Amino acid sequence: MPDVYSRLQKLLDFPSLVDFRIIVDAKVLNALDEVKNCISSIEPDGLKPITKAGTPSRNGNYISYTVPVTVSSAQKLETLYTEIAKMPCVMHIL
Repeated sequence: MPDVYSRLQKLLDFPSLVDFRIIVDAKVLNALDEVKNCISSIEPDGLKPITKAGTPSRNGNYISYTVPVTVSSAQKLETLYTEIAKMPCVMHIL
C-alpha cells in the first residue's frame, strides 16, 4: 500500500464516509451509472444517495458529481481511486 494510504489508515477511522468528486465526460450518457457500478463492485453497501445534481462545466463538456461512499478500509479507498480513475468516462477524481 503506498505511503499516503498508510498515513490515511492512521488518520481516519474506518469505516468512514468519503465524498468523491468525480468529473465525467458529458458525452457518455450513462457515465454516472458506470461509476456507481464500479463503486458497488468494490464496496457493495458503501454507495450513499447522491443528493445534488451534477454540475456541468462552462462549455458543457464535463459533468462533476459528488458521490458519497462509506469506505471500510484504506485498501478499499485506494482501490476505489485506482479503479474509478481507470474508467474511460472519468476525466478526473478527487
